[in-house]
Amino acid sequence: MHRGLIRPALRHAARALVALSAVSTFAWLAPSPAAAQGSAPAPAANDYPSKPIRYVVPFSAGGLTDIMARLVGQQLSEEWKKPIVVDNKPGGNANIGADQVAKSPADGYTWLAVTLTHASNATLFPKLPFSMQKDLVPVARIASSPMLVVVPANSPIKSMKDLAATAQKARLNAGSSGNGTPPHLTLALFESQTRTSFTHVPYKGGARR
Repeated sequence: MHRGLIRPALRHAARALVALSAVSTFAWLAPSPAAAQGSAPAPAANDYPSKPIRYVVPFSAGGLTDIMARLVGQQLSEEWKKPIVVDNKPGGNANIGADQVAKSPADGYTWLAVTLTHASNATLFPKLPFSMQKDLVPVARIASSPMLVVVPANSPIKSMKDLAATAQKARLNAGSSGNGTPPHLTLALFESQTRTSFTHVPYKGGARR
């Protein structure tokens, strides 16, 4: 699950789990120029799929995006009678997996799980070796998740105001699913609005370890 784990630097400060809003979709490649000329035609609707599908999740296993991909893959595998293999390729703020899909054959048999992270990447990484707009085509929206902040039942933090007040007194650590991901950007927004400063600890996905 996409989240930020906010931990105190001091012994008795409370912990908070922040799950940020994210939208997951899957996409397959847009036809390449060669495909447009007929050398690599798109699969016909009446015989697709005729072989296994690779579903790339650019985050570690166990997170929200991974879980949604596996649920969708299982359901479609049962309906289509063809394997849909979820392939986790975490790292690079989800750019490693996206790059692999962008460079795969444009035949409809390689999918990418896309989240809001990819939208922010367009501005955070101006020299990416692929283009989300030109090299990939959105197919379907799968799910959305709300932003939540939860704390242990015995925590003295009962509101965002309490969290801000605690962070103003002690430096807290804040984990996220990666640099530039929605949890990280929301953390930065919270810092700017509350005049607090967290030590950001980026992970390769949202799965809690």
